Amino acid sequence: MERSKVIYFPAGVSSIFKIEYYRNRDLIFEGAKGGGFRIKLGTYTYAEIGEKDEVIINGIKENAKTTYKVIDLMKKRYNIYENIRVVHRIEIPIGCGFGTSGSGALGAVFAIADLFKIKDDDYYKLASIAHEAEILALTGLGTVSGLVSFKGAAGLIIKEGAPGICEIKELEVKDDYLFVSVVFSPIPKDSIILSQEKKIIIDRIAEDLIRKIEEEGTAEALLKYSRIFAEKAGFLDNFLLSVIEKFIKLGFIGATQNMIGKAVHGLIHRDKFKEISEKFYELFGSYRIVISELQHNFSFN
Repeated sequence: MERSKVIYFPAGVSSIFKIEYYRNRDLIFEGAKGGGFRIKLGTYTYAEIGEKDEVIINGIKENAKTTYKVIDLMKKRYNIYENIRVVHRIEIPIGCGFGTSGSGALGAVFAIADLFKIKDDDYYKLASIAHEAEILALTGLGTVSGLVSFKGAAGLIIKEGAPGICEIKELEVKDDYLFVSVVFSPIPKDSIILSQEKKIIIDRIAEDLIRKIEEEGTAEALLKYSRIFAEKAGFLDNFLLSVIEKFIKLGFIGATQNMIGKAVHGLIHRDKFKEISEKFYELFGSYRIVISELQHNFSFN
């Protein structure tokens, strides 16, 4: 069976966001402001000719609406008539703020392009298809742009839009930081993206905090102000707040809630984590724990 090469994209963990989706512009101008982290754990994707269009995630056929939207857009834009089977291996939790829909959409776009020998000279033009697919599927707004637009391990989107249109600021992050997250459950995103009432609340809170992160320019600032955002925007409940406080007591340099998921992530010096790992697993070992190196200097094109 004809198959593409395997395409890797790192996970893009969202810490703070401001919705810039107005539904009255070309989708390449829609999106979000905000920031987060890129980690080495991610998504591995290949595409092949199939008997029908289908998406397999970690060995199971899934109704993965973002990847199906990618298949539909790629077929229409490049006059593809064959059926496409997309296979993802995803190393992080789905629907919990790790950007799996974005990394999966990007993987699907470039795997399909490889399968059908699509030689588009404009890398951003292909990446923008993943951006549009995520918006149309209501699974995200800025993850794709963040994943492909900045090269470091932490960054901030300061102007919304598709890759090549958005504006970004990379944030300083130390090489010896380790990314650690404890995951409890997903949170649906579509109702938040479409709610004008929630948009007004979120955006009012996020605007000033994003500006402060941009001014300070560090991963520490991102975690500090993102925690304030999560609390003021009403995402952070008492249980997650207690988890964040435990992270800080253990020696994390900062922690906040995943956007959007019932999960907490933070950064800690690698050697410090070795010291407190036994205590950490005593506290959180019954939950899904994600530990990853940060993905520094990633570049696909």
